Amino acid sequence: MEASDLNLRVLRESLEHSLRHYEEKTGMTFLDFPDLSLTPEKPNSARTIIPVAFEGSRMGELYTIVFLKGDGTGDSKTYIPEDVIIPLEFYHASKVERVIPRAKTGIIHEFCFPFFL
Repeated sequence: MEASDLNLRVLRESLEHSLRHYEEKTGMTFLDFPDLSLTPEKPNSARTIIPVAFEGSRMGELYTIVFLKGDGTGDSKTYIPEDVIIPLEFYHASKVERVIPRAKTGIIHEFCFPFFL
């Protein structure tokens, strides 16, 4: 699938549905957010930023990124390929390090919430 084939409206509906389940399980509240937009200038296919609250106080933002086969933003500065188990179907075609988690300056905690498969 190519990024131009993405139906961003359908992805948003799926995302909103998934967020309701995460709210029930975590107690967090995901606030209104902009529509997903294509990101041809980035090594991912689409994204949006979702404000997050807990017990009525805003606590941060959830960067929601759509990765298609061949996308990847990782590097081998924090971890090397031997440190991470990567299923073969997620290997990056030309640079295996593109699917390795990377350090992010100023980020205290990072979590992964799978929304789409």
